[in-house]
Amino acid sequence: MKRMRPTEIMAGLRDMEYDRELEATPEGRRSLKLRNRAQILERMDREQEAMALFQQAVALFRDEDNGAAAAAARHDLAHILSNQEDLRHLVTAEKLYRRAERPDARFQSP
Repeated sequence: MKRMRPTEIMAGLRDMEYDRELEATPEGRRSLKLRNRAQILERMDREQEAMALFQQAVALFRDEDNGAAAAAARHDLAHILSNQEDLRHLVTAEKLYRRAERPDARFQSP
């Protein structure tokens, strides 16, 4: 078995902390369930149904909430919107992507 470098260990620990943060609140747990169902629907090419679930996941969070769960919900909705041809969806996707960007330990370098 390959020995892990300290940076790999730290990255793994940050991922674990991020995963815990996703489920730290009732809204985060509900959002995760909605997003998981939406991702299954998206893989089945049922994009409109998936989009509705992603929208429900985003609606669980206050606008000023920049926690991991809110950011993940916004990112997922932005992703599916960016696959649409409607220019309004693309503009909304860009705004959601920008809101989903936040200083997060998962993405910081050690």
